[in-house]
Amino acid sequence: MFSSKHYKQIIIMTITKTVASKLAVAFVAIAMAFVFVAPAANAQSIEDMSLEELIALVNQLQSQMTQSTSGGSCDTIPQPLTVGAQNANVTSLQTFLIAEGEVIPAGATGYFGSQTQAALASWQAKNGISPAAGYYGPITKAAIDAKCVSAGGDDMDDDDDSSSDDDDELMVARLTSLT
Repeated sequence: MFSSKHYKQIIIMTITKTVASKLAVAFVAIAMAFVFVAPAANAQSIEDMSLEELIALVNQLQSQMTQSTSGGSCDTIPQPLTVGAQNANVTSLQTFLIAEGEVIPAGATGYFGSQTQAALASWQAKNGISPAAGYYGPITKAAIDAKCVSAGGDDMDDDDDSSSDDDDELMVARLTSLT
């Protein structure tokens, strides 16, 4: 059947496959251990942070909270937009509509098709815009802009909000008292 030469080749191939498999498993295990250990080595407790680092952390967290509460969906969206449009403005509109609970099965693709038109028409009807035709024009733009302002999103002006400044000063004072 098989000669001794063939048996030797089969044994060598089997050993090679076994060693290669074990090396691959060892490599993956070491990589996984590194992934879990490396971030912990860079973690810093609040007690070890300087005042500047704490303020930077607070600002970062506030930014994340603002993005999550507004859904990142209150971008200024120029009008008009209608079926067939395909660009970043359509993506912003779709993101807004999805954040408002409208359904676009394909998601925010950047293409204004029938799904976006139906979602926009639904949003228009729910928000008293007539006719609710699924066309993004000046009336819909004004309604979305007003909703973003009332929701605490981007109010699209450059005015300073004094209450926000007061909150920042209070937070800095509290952080300073910790040191």
